[in-house]
Amino acid sequence: MTGRMKGGGGIGGGEEERGKAPSSRPYPAGLQPGGSPEQTGMSQQQQTIINQQAIILAQQMTMQAMAFQQQMLSSFPLAPQAPPTQPSPRTSSHC
Repeated sequence: MTGRMKGGGGIGGGEEERGKAPSSRPYPAGLQPGGSPEQTGMSQQQQTIINQQAIILAQQMTMQAMAFQQQMLSSFPLAPQAPPTQPSPRTSSHC
């Protein structure tokens, strides 16, 4: 009963306790750690593309938010302002 209690289905710890090396864990095809240089280069390219797409998406969302803000500001004009008053003409006094 205590052998079952040590846990083997959770994350980490289970395989080491049963005597298996952590590197013996099966990985999906193409995701082996320390794969060929070709696979490593390809995954780096994919990550670079994902990062570029994330930057483009963030820029687009920023531009959309700015356009929306401008639209909101232009559709709700501020309270009408009184025209600037002209200073009253002064008569020049001679000293």
